[in-house]
Amino acid sequence: MKIRISTLNSLKSTKPKFRTTEFADLAQGFMRNGHLPRTYKNHSVAYFNLTHLEGGRKKENIKVITGLVLDSDGDITFDEVQELLTGFEYLYYTSFSHLEDGKTERFKIVLPFDKPCDLKDWDDRAQGARNYFRGFDFSSLVPTQFQAMPNCPKSRKKYSSIRYFKGEKFDWRLIPIVREEPQPQISVSARLTNGVVTEKPTSGRIVDPDTTIHHRNGFIRAGDINGHIRDIFCPVHDDKNPTEFANVNSEGHPYIVCSTCGTLWIKSPAKSAEDPIFPEIGTSVKTVDTSKPVKKPVSWQQNCEILTTNQGQLAEINLLYGPEGSGKSYLAYMLCQQGKKVLFACRSNKQAEEKYESLSKLGIRVALLSSRSHEIEKRFGVKPTRFAKTHPWDEGRINEAKTYAAIVKQNPDLAEHHASDLLTGLVNERIDWHSVDMVITTHARLGALGRMNISNEGSMLSVVVPDDVIVFYDDPELEDFMTLATFNSALRAENVFGQKIERYYPKNADQIYLVKPHVLRPGFGFQKHQIVFTTTELIIMALIKMSNPTIRIHDDLLPSNAKIFGGNVHLISTKLVRSANDGLLPPIMERVRRNGFDFEYIANGQGCEVNLSNNKGMNSFMDANTVIEVSVPTKEEISTLYEQFNRMVPHRKLKLLIMLDRIHQAVGRNSGYRWQGKECVVLVDPMFFKLVQQYSRYSFESVIEADKENPDTFPMKQPSFSTLHQAVGWYINRHEQYIRNGNAFKFDCQRCLSSTRDALRPMRLKRLITGINALIDNHPTMKEKLERVKLAILPQ
Repeated sequence: MKIRISTLNSLKSTKPKFRTTEFADLAQGFMRNGHLPRTYKNHSVAYFNLTHLEGGRKKENIKVITGLVLDSDGDITFDEVQELLTGFEYLYYTSFSHLEDGKTERFKIVLPFDKPCDLKDWDDRAQGARNYFRGFDFSSLVPTQFQAMPNCPKSRKKYSSIRYFKGEKFDWRLIPIVREEPQPQISVSARLTNGVVTEKPTSGRIVDPDTTIHHRNGFIRAGDINGHIRDIFCPVHDDKNPTEFANVNSEGHPYIVCSTCGTLWIKSPAKSAEDPIFPEIGTSVKTVDTSKPVKKPVSWQQNCEILTTNQGQLAEINLLYGPEGSGKSYLAYMLCQQGKKVLFACRSNKQAEEKYESLSKLGIRVALLSSRSHEIEKRFGVKPTRFAKTHPWDEGRINEAKTYAAIVKQNPDLAEHHASDLLTGLVNERIDWHSVDMVITTHARLGALGRMNISNEGSMLSVVVPDDVIVFYDDPELEDFMTLATFNSALRAENVFGQKIERYYPKNADQIYLVKPHVLRPGFGFQKHQIVFTTTELIIMALIKMSNPTIRIHDDLLPSNAKIFGGNVHLISTKLVRSANDGLLPPIMERVRRNGFDFEYIANGQGCEVNLSNNKGMNSFMDANTVIEVSVPTKEEISTLYEQFNRMVPHRKLKLLIMLDRIHQAVGRNSGYRWQGKECVVLVDPMFFKLVQQYSRYSFESVIEADKENPDTFPMKQPSFSTLHQAVGWYINRHEQYIRNGNAFKFDCQRCLSSTRDALRPMRLKRLITGINALIDNHPTMKEKLERVKLAILPQ
């Protein structure tokens, strides 16, 4: 989108001139012209803003707003701005009074929007903008405000600077709408209690805090309301259309506003004694208290005693919440020992096979129920071809004709067989519950069994899973409990298994969402069964609780709310985890390996065999060192989750929650309860470094700020390394020095590409080229050498 610029020759002008341009062209023009040297501040310079004004400088003349020119007078540093605007496109230039006192930074930020914003939308976000851009002069948030073009004192021209940062244009819808909510009406005469004047709301009806409130995306206890929730079903009258909303006022009183019943006041405000860090998601589980000492994981015997207690306290729906490797799934085996039948579901077929192998050795009767596609791949060495998806939660039906053709091509001796002979009867459709104690399957197959249960109910057929079988969902994915998915016009299905796919239109948002039908949600078809969910993740725990308000949470496996002793875990902050730079990390890891360190590199989006998703449930790294890269989640990753939590949890907090869950999962592969002496190094973005250090479940042996110059820690000359974290930290800190050695960097680039599986190589190559291009932009003197590296690694 082109931006619209209004300019004035001086602040005395009343009619601005207007033009449109690409923001990159504007930025290049500023950098080309530089700062104008002036004796007096802003003398004979033009002024501008990114608002389309026609007819004058008054508010009523605003057509659209296409960006901001933010003004900093020293209350926010440029380092803080870089953290705030990571990934966005913007222009930075110093103000006339920059470093006037020798220390105070004063500058302006020109921030383009991704799409025009009208005046009403901006007015709605006025308070939200002041919160979002805290530290900037609030007057620069007024769309009719003009700012001076770059100029500086003649004597301080050497301190002036203009820098252009590439990235995505800023989405102004990220700024929350903050409005003044209605206050409770207070009686004219105050009451006197124990000599203290107290005020009590007297208008509206009172709702008990234990009342379960139903909203479009789930349920919440009335007393747990601590922020804005839209699309509420009124708890007082028979409400068919969820148009009401809930919130808390400035004094902490939660309330519900209903168009029929008026304002309904909750008896007491929501307070959470156990979860001070993330109260918005309504959790009541233990969180990390950083004032408490680090505690070592309890013994396996103690965990078994805890599980024995949990076994005797199972409700209809249960959540077993605990650290990685603490034995949550062992509860299923203990239930079988007590004569119970268990249907145990894993995330993948591979994990189901691993669980089958381990439990078969413990003396119980176990059956494995794998998927049809997995059996095809295992028996014939061919990945099934599927039809296109018809809805967001669809894997796509197996295309039998194309799959059969691929099987025959891979296995010519099977050509004489008919497709139906090869592809029918690969998996069991029925389960003999009399001959087994536990059936192990996948989450997807469990969903199919639930639907078969419902379809057989009331018919001549028996249900597939008897009512006395306990259903175990082991370590489900975030997507399993997300009820919203972004609308895609290419996915045309309107019904799934006879249930309509509803559409959801959030207020003040352009995005349309599809609502997952109940037939696809975990637990469908097992309403008569005891259900046990297990998870280690905060967000999944919150989503499970949101969809099952009566769930019983068992969190005794967390030894306390003190940090858990991780073992040999080290935290390193670096900007190399950002998408523009992270392609440089695989060759750096290759160089670290060449220094004699053997480790598994776990990262998303870099063509790694093991990433932050598929490492879940892996128990094969206990005897391996690991390096884990965790970047800040993108806007796309956050937006749907933000809606899922009814906009109650701020974007930054959602990002931190996701990062913590990913870190805990990956660290738990070889540390914490699984620690056997191996090293674990975690790489995070500097903007979340302190927060991760504070709120991580695990303790860190060391924390290293690898982007900072520190000759004692990172000497210019490469030292000999005794530990993995020392080597990783040095190469990250001195990566430019390493890259300038063109031969070593080129060799490592070629090596990390050649060792990558064919299916993942294009992703790794793309990120690597992106990282090299970012280096060229920041270090033009290295261009020739880096262009030669690009030629060497690009396919000929």
